[in-house]
Amino acid sequence: MLLSFFIIFLISSEHKYKYTLSLNPFSFVIYATLAGHGVGVLFLPSPGINFELGVLEDLSFNFELNNVIFVLPHEVEVGVREYLAKKNFKGFYLYQGLATGLSKSFVPADPSLVLVIGYKSIEDSGFTIDPFLGAKIFYVVEKKRIIPTPALGLYLGYSW
Repeated sequence: MLLSFFIIFLISSEHKYKYTLSLNPFSFVIYATLAGHGVGVLFLPSPGINFELGVLEDLSFNFELNNVIFVLPHEVEVGVREYLAKKNFKGFYLYQGLATGLSKSFVPADPSLVLVIGYKSIEDSGFTIDPFLGAKIFYVVEKKRIIPTPALGLYLGYSW
């Protein structure tokens, strides 16, 4: 019942392209492994499933869940996008978000700040291409260190 209400609510929106559901298929996570006598590095696919909800003419909320091989959620992120052109959630945007890793017991772990710029393109069919580039700044709680890393990717999805 609640799911039906949610679907009707999403479809009956007055604004074109108020919602976007997309996937970042090229995301990966790096794990350190102990193999034999040394430490190895293992790169695993970690697709990000992203949902964007437009709230004002040029502002939207963004929710993302990153999963190792679509099975194990390892990070959740929330943020705000500000579109510079103010045209129906298309064009250049600035994004600010907060992310936290999830431990094996799904308890929040090391937090990070995400700052990116991107360009969202929506075709008439609703197909969406959204490349982005920026920085992800981790705060490693155990070591009390700040570690900046690049944040780049490509969301592919659908907007309605």
